[in-house]
Amino acid sequence: MKNRNEKRDSLLQELADARQAVAVLEGQLGRHDGQGERVSWEVQDQRTWLETLPDLPYEMDAQGTFTYVGPQLANYGMDPEELISRSFLDFVHPDDRQHMTDAFQRAISTGKEFPSEFRICTSDGRVYWYEDRGALQRDASGEPIGMRGLLRDITARKRDEELTRVQRDLAMALNAETDLEEALAICIETAMPVSGMDSAGIYLVDDEGAFRLAAHRGLSDDFLEKVKYLGPSSVQADLVRKGRSFCIRAEEAPPPIDENCRLEGLKSFAVLPIFHEGRIIACMNAASHRLTDLPATIWHELEAIAASLGSAIARLRIAQMSSNSCPENS
Repeated sequence: MKNRNEKRDSLLQELADARQAVAVLEGQLGRHDGQGERVSWEVQDQRTWLETLPDLPYEMDAQGTFTYVGPQLANYGMDPEELISRSFLDFVHPDDRQHMTDAFQRAISTGKEFPSEFRICTSDGRVYWYEDRGALQRDASGEPIGMRGLLRDITARKRDEELTRVQRDLAMALNAETDLEEALAICIETAMPVSGMDSAGIYLVDDEGAFRLAAHRGLSDDFLEKVKYLGPSSVQADLVRKGRSFCIRAEEAPPPIDENCRLEGLKSFAVLPIFHEGRIIACMNAASHRLTDLPATIWHELEAIAASLGSAIARLRIAQMSSNSCPENS
């Protein structure tokens, strides 16, 4: 309860800071001098304060071109100076550009706030979600001259929302599925796009304690031939039986895993035991030909998906064995 209250108090303080920042942007930072010239945002005392916030302050003209971006942008591997004199749409995810274009034009024409949620793309391909609270700025005659606002990183919140939705949809799909192979395929099809991994496989444990590959995607036939059966005493089986999920760089894996991964071009992989009633009954592996280090967010998403598989796999395996043991109707 104490941790929950502390988290609530922290969120309330962040909200208060954001509201104060918006008030500054709409008020003091938008005033004009006697000649009608805008007082430069950069020379205001408030700039120092704004640049200590976790949110990202920005300013752009009436055409949507950046004229100022806070130094917080460097936390995302981008130089604020690179954005100056460029349209904000250059950095918006392609799927969100029309939405943001419409929202910006609506704000300029109506004078209303510019609240919106959208994704940006960095030069190295990363994607972040932002919540924008922008306020229209006008000159002395009342004509719109641009927008000032704060961008809040809501990537973690969006990821949690997406993971919750995925887990719900996966649970519903597995509950409705009656075929084990189809269920395993659904699991892989769910795990790969959510985690950003480009290959995956699910092993089932047989009566001897060996692991047999039952579903896979994104791997070559040569690689599959080498890993389709992991004997009870194999290095891979020993790792899984420890009962702990782990992720590792392929080059740091023990042999023969390291050599198999090198030949396949895999840079990293994750191994996630799947439990049912305290017993390991399966294992989900996910790997990447691109990522050398797996972010903690990917790890969390894979663990959440793997945790939901145990009961479904156990149910369908029992149903499959019962079906195979029934004599055919004469």
